[in-house]
Amino acid sequence: MERARDLLVSTHRPIKEIGHAVGFRDYSYFCRMFWQHTGYTPDRLRQQA
Repeated sequence: MERARDLLVSTHRPIKEIGHAVGFRDYSYFCRMFWQHTGYTPDRLRQQA
């Protein structure tokens, strides 16, 4: 999740592509796991960065 967080903040790559890059094939599952680990959805983290 650390790598996903870094990519979300430092790139404009689509969230789905970032999920795939860190090993998740399912976008919804990636978003759920990201939220459980960080307390933020990927989109919310990107908006706040």
